[in-house]
Amino acid sequence: MLALSTLIGCAYAAPSNTSNDCAEPGKTSLVCLNSPDGLKLIEESQHKNDYWLLSETFTTQETQTLCGVASAVTVLNALPIERPIDPEYYPHPYYTQISFFSEAVSKTTSLATVQEIGMTLPQLQAALLQQPVEALITHAAKSNVDVFRKELIRTLGLKSQFLIINFDRRVLEQAGLGHFSPVAAYHAGTDRVLLMDVARYKYKPAWVPVKQMFQAMIGTDSTSKLSRGWMLVQAGP
Repeated sequence: MLALSTLIGCAYAAPSNTSNDCAEPGKTSLVCLNSPDGLKLIEESQHKNDYWLLSETFTTQETQTLCGVASAVTVLNALPIERPIDPEYYPHPYYTQISFFSEAVSKTTSLATVQEIGMTLPQLQAALLQQPVEALITHAAKSNVDVFRKELIRTLGLKSQFLIINFDRRVLEQAGLGHFSPVAAYHAGTDRVLLMDVARYKYKPAWVPVKQMFQAMIGTDSTSKLSRGWMLVQAGP
């Protein structure tokens, strides 16, 4: 297992739980989607267009450093764009975590490098910009929770834009450090956002308080020297 200090995008640590819940045992701030309360929240949500789209393309990261790539692939397959044909699924066009690394993407960062140490938020943006999409980063330290909430409400009400979050797991009472995952819904009554964790072998999708989610993005990534944050991804012009 790689040391925590060598992983920049999806830093991980062996969780103390083995139940595949959405947080560490005994922690109560997160609400698992598959719980009675979690199901009620998705039923009540008025901002969940992305949930239905992402549920069809939701991808598990293939290694513990490919969280950014898995998040990107989940979003790319949900967007109305031209997709590459991976030999594994020939002749059907579909993004995979391998086909994501086109020749153009590999010039920004290679699959081998990401498999070894992960990605930063700017590196994921650079890779996504080699696809037929637009990708815009907002660093949390340069924004505020009210802006983040408004972005959630606006984006999750559309079918053409998605948000990928880069956050520190520890703030969400989870084992690990830096991580990427898309968000899929917002519940106004409880001010919670639905995080679709691409490390599905580790944590289930969870409803996270928006203020806590924002706090998880404020910290500085030790590699990029920038705060974490969110990225808006939409089809290119």
